[in-house]
Amino acid sequence: MSSVKNKMLIQSLMKLPIFAGLSAAQTQQIVALCALQTFKPGDVMCKLGSISEDMHILIAGELGVMSPDDICLATLHPVTTVGEMGLMTHQRRSAQVEVFQASKALVVPRAPFEKLLDADSGLKLQFYQNIIGILSGKIVNDNVRLRDHLLGRLKLERSIQELRNKFDLSLDMLEEL
Repeated sequence: MSSVKNKMLIQSLMKLPIFAGLSAAQTQQIVALCALQTFKPGDVMCKLGSISEDMHILIAGELGVMSPDDICLATLHPVTTVGEMGLMTHQRRSAQVEVFQASKALVVPRAPFEKLLDADSGLKLQFYQNIIGILSGKIVNDNVRLRDHLLGRLKLERSIQELRNKFDLSLDMLEEL
C-alpha cells in the first residue's frame, strides 16, 4: 500500500468510534496486524453463533446484519467495524453478517491484537473506553427503540379500544331500531 493511501486509511480509521483517541502510530500498529480480504455478494462475513476470532473493518462494499429468520436488521457501509464486541468479549457471534455488494475488509485477528493491547497499556485503556462508549450508545439506542415500540403499541391498543367502543355503540344503536 502506498504511503499516501496508508495515511488516508489511518485518518479514516481514526474517525471511527472504536479508534477514537488513538494516535496515528497506535492506529498504524493495529493496521499492521490486518490482512485485506475480499468478499463476494452472498458470502457470510460473520456466521451467527461462530467463535469471534477477528474483527473486520469494512473499507468498501455493503453488508447486511441478518436475523435468524433471515430479516435484514441493518445495512452497513464503509468505513465501519464488524465483530468488535465479540473480539473483546470472547462471545460467539450474536448476528450473521452477509455481503450484499462486493466488499473489502481489513481483518484484525484476535491473538496478535490481544498481544498488542497487552504490550501498550495506553492503547488498551483507550480501546476499552471506546468499547464501553459504543456499548453505552447501543444501550441508549435500544432503550429509545423499545420506548418508541411500546408507545406505538400503546397507541394501537388505544385505537383498537376506541374502535371496539364505537362498534359496541353501533350494535346498541342497531338493536334499538
